[in-house]
Amino acid sequence: MGTNFQRFCIQALFMAAASLVAGISNAIAQDACFVQLCTGVEPVYMYDNTSGGVPVAVCQTDTSAPSGIAHSLVPCPPGATLIPQSGMCHVDTCDGGGGGCSFRGVCGNYPGFPHYVYDGSGPGGLTATCEADPTGLNYRAHRVASCLPGYSLVAGTGVCRQCAGNSKRLKTVKEIERGGGFPAVIFLPDLVIRATWLHTNASITRVSTLHNGTAYFACFIVANIGSAPSGAFRVQGGGLGVSVAPYLDQPGLAPNTSGGGCIYYPNTPPPGSYSSTITADSLNAVAESHEDNNEAVIRVIVVP
Repeated sequence: MGTNFQRFCIQALFMAAASLVAGISNAIAQDACFVQLCTGVEPVYMYDNTSGGVPVAVCQTDTSAPSGIAHSLVPCPPGATLIPQSGMCHVDTCDGGGGGCSFRGVCGNYPGFPHYVYDGSGPGGLTATCEADPTGLNYRAHRVASCLPGYSLVAGTGVCRQCAGNSKRLKTVKEIERGGGFPAVIFLPDLVIRATWLHTNASITRVSTLHNGTAYFACFIVANIGSAPSGAFRVQGGGLGVSVAPYLDQPGLAPNTSGGGCIYYPNTPPPGSYSSTITADSLNAVAESHEDNNEAVIRVIVVP
């Protein structure tokens, strides 16, 4: 009994210390080029969305709030652009302006751990710690995160940055082909599935459980978080009992914009619990900066 109580106390102290370190880190390591959107009474960044065609971050109160969870849609201030999967904005005039750099949230590379907490150090240099949503016991799992190749972590922000360099570098491709000059810099799109959900053929209300034999839709939001426009592409769902996996063709997306749609399923598989994959650019029609982040999993529960 005493041993369990001691363990509980140690765990509580550890979690409190981690929260304190996170608060201090976020408070002292702000970069003038970045604006944090989720602050005050709604400090938890959840995901990206649009409001009236304007990209916004969805912010909410801490999930332990006893009076329920409130949400807000928060846009960037004028002169700043939303950074995908981060809850941060980048001031347009920083880093030389003109779109010379690409940004993305480091925790967006780790499904299930969407919340940036604080920085650390690892064998490869600066790392970030990303946090999962809390469980029913309010325990929050963590994992160490790093930027994808070609990106570097901006201290205290949870943002990865990749810059093309100066204008001279972009004008020396012919020199590079002759075997000299600066390394080539190529701007590419990067398609990711932001969100998925289900609704029946009879109602647009989001559901997690379907009755056997019900027609339904698997819906998605897809975003281009890269540094160049994409061409048209296909978003494909999993088979889930149908003979041909259904799909929905999408128009091209400009950088830092999103679109969406719903894939129709005429019937359910037999009763059970399923995981279905939604894939952006399933035909590999778009050359992307990252080809390993095009999928998202949607949970489908079928009851009799």
